[in-house]
Amino acid sequence: MLVQQGLHKTLLGKSGKSASTSNKHWKEIDLKATSTIQLCLADEIMYNVMNEEIGTGLWSKLETLYMTKRLSNKMYLKKGLYVLRMSAMHEGRDNSVGEFKLLQQSH
Repeated sequence: MLVQQGLHKTLLGKSGKSASTSNKHWKEIDLKATSTIQLCLADEIMYNVMNEEIGTGLWSKLETLYMTKRLSNKMYLKKGLYVLRMSAMHEGRDNSVGEFKLLQQSH
C-alpha cells in the first residue's frame, strides 16, 4: 500500500528524503504513511505501537516486536495457534489456513 501511494520512502528516514522535498511536505508524507500503517494493524497490535508518531519509529517498533525470532514472540504465536485450534474445534469448523499462517510465522 505504501509503495502504491508513494509513501514508502518515509520508512528510510531522512535518508529517503530528496533534497527537493520541503520539510513540511515530508512531514505530510510521513503522517500519511504512519496513518496507513496504523489502519492496517489489528487492535491488539495497535495497542503495542500507539505511542509511535512517525513512520520510521512505528516501522522499527513493529520489526522489533514481530520480525525477531525471540522466544517470547514464538510463544505468543503458538498461544494464538492454540486458541485458534480450540475455537475451531469448539465451533466445528476447519481453520487450516489460519493455522498454517501462524505456524509459518513461528518458525
